Amino acid sequence: MRPHACLALAALVTIGCAGQGAHYGLGYAISNGAAVLPPTASRGTTAMLNYHEQAGALARAILLVVSAAGLKNPDGDTSSSVTYEHTVIGDTVYTTKTTTTTFTPTTPEERATREAAIADFSQNVAPGIMNNDLPVELDIGLASPSFGGDTSGGYFTMAYQVPLTQRSAFSLGFGFAGFTYHGRMIDDVTSDGTTITSTTSMRDLEYSMIGFPLKLQGAIANRTSLFFQWDLNIATLTSDQASPFTLGLHVVFPIISFKAIMTSDRFDPGATTFGVEAILGI
Repeated sequence: MRPHACLALAALVTIGCAGQGAHYGLGYAISNGAAVLPPTASRGTTAMLNYHEQAGALARAILLVVSAAGLKNPDGDTSSSVTYEHTVIGDTVYTTKTTTTTFTPTTPEERATREAAIADFSQNVAPGIMNNDLPVELDIGLASPSFGGDTSGGYFTMAYQVPLTQRSAFSLGFGFAGFTYHGRMIDDVTSDGTTITSTTSMRDLEYSMIGFPLKLQGAIANRTSLFFQWDLNIATLTSDQASPFTLGLHVVFPIISFKAIMTSDRFDPGATTFGVEAILGI
């Protein structure tokens, strides 16, 4: 079976079967603060629409695509190269583009290895991803001033959950985010060695994150759980970005649940964001 055909079949089966044991939620969140911004930035409001799923079809499809990315055509490999030739005639430059496509067939040993990898994906990897107990969480959020507030941007996180006890779990994930906080006030402080000058201005402030969300959560009652999350932001290695931590309370009812969240980058009340989220889910 060709890799693309194998992937398409596995994806269709996954999306068709992922309804059992899966949980989906659509939330509206609103928060106020400046947790991920410089210390002199003003507070503001962020409103977001969030999509949450556990063991859902989208997370499974992403895992299938990532897992199948390394599969190769057992018949051989195709490569292309492009060259350009420029010719000047008078005042006109003529450009000739040449595309060369090369097909390299596999040896019998390579073909056997690639067919074995495809068979392993079809028989072992894909069925494992389709397991209804797959402990994967997926969260996607979109912020816009049209939802309320002054913020635009979004985030994506995907995490694997490891049970610690019957009532607690640890999640390790990967994620990225980018937000623009429009029209925030900020104080710029400069010094020439003798005089310190502070200038207040209004401008758009940026925040970006790419890294590893680490989350510890545990139930404290039948419908209530606490969670602590630290976003280990590797963007701090190249720019002045925050690695915020979040403390939250999650209360679940049939069909609807609520979250109360506090996010901070420094142990400073002025650098803390407080928010709430209502989630409709199945």
